[in-house]
Amino acid sequence: MAFGRRHLVPAITRFLEQYPDISIDLDLSQQFPDLITGGADVVIRQADEPLLVSLVARRLAPVRWVACASPAYLARHGAPRVPADLAAHNCLVYFVNSKGEWSFTDATGAHPVRPKGNFKANSADAVLNAALGHLGIGVVPTFAAGDALRSGQLVRVLPGYGLPERGLYAAYLPNPTMAQSTRLFVGFLGEYFGDRPYWDQGLAG
Repeated sequence: MAFGRRHLVPAITRFLEQYPDISIDLDLSQQFPDLITGGADVVIRQADEPLLVSLVARRLAPVRWVACASPAYLARHGAPRVPADLAAHNCLVYFVNSKGEWSFTDATGAHPVRPKGNFKANSADAVLNAALGHLGIGVVPTFAAGDALRSGQLVRVLPGYGLPERGLYAAYLPNPTMAQSTRLFVGFLGEYFGDRPYWDQGLAG
């Protein structure tokens, strides 16, 4: 889980520095655990909408997406000017969208694209590294690509078009007697990440 390694672990470290008497057991599995029988107190997940009938979901931060490629790839193949130009490019696909689409939008409306390429992965870091290796154009969350974009290792493509935003949520059981440590942890994460998370600083758009 790219987010867990890059951002959640440092946040937990800061939390435990502030609350050294609290203990945390971290599971970075991609699977959603059973909060009733699985022993977990909180689950941190990305979602379009937190459709959790029996759970409470607190939004911790926005998850924004960017289409990007390396300068070397763009020098060889050119930069797409409109989403339809992606048909001529090797697209690096991150398995997170059940529709299999990249849904670009601008002032004129929606411009969905079905990306095609020779690399697909269920890891944002895998797609990021493929883009850094000059393999093609990928759509990845800014929490993964932010550093590479700020350093110039990657360049945003189609900057005039937006992509749907997701949310980062903490999900937990609606228990009025929830442990104070859990309340503290969820509240800390909400303040640590926030509506303008640090990984988006310095990124245009």
